[in-house]
Amino acid sequence: MAAFVKASMEGWKSYLRDPAPGNSLIGKANPQMGAEQIAFGIAQMKQYQLVTGGDAKTGGIGIITEPRLKKTWDMLVKNKLIDASKVPFEQTYTLEMVKDAGVMP
Repeated sequence: MAAFVKASMEGWKSYLRDPAPGNSLIGKANPQMGAEQIAFGIAQMKQYQLVTGGDAKTGGIGIITEPRLKKTWDMLVKNKLIDASKVPFEQTYTLEMVKDAGVMP
C-alpha cells in the first residue's frame, strides 16, 4: 500500500510538471472533459497550491500530519458528524503510508 501511495504522489508531481500525457488519458476516458476545463483545473491547482502547498512544502506531496487531522477531527466532532465517545481520535488514522514517502514538489 505504501508503494501505491508513493506512486500516486509521484504521479501528481509528474502531472503538474507536464500534464500532456495525463490530459490525453483524461480525454480518452472522458471525452466530455474539454481541454479548456482541464487547463482551468490545473491552473486552479497551481494557483491555490492544492497539491504542493501547505505541509507539502516541507513534508512532500500527499503528506498527512497529526495536527491537521486533529483539526479536521475537532470540526467533525463539533458539528456532530463524529461521536468522539464511540471512536477515539487515535484509532482513526495511520501515518505509516506517507511518513517516509517524501515526494517533494
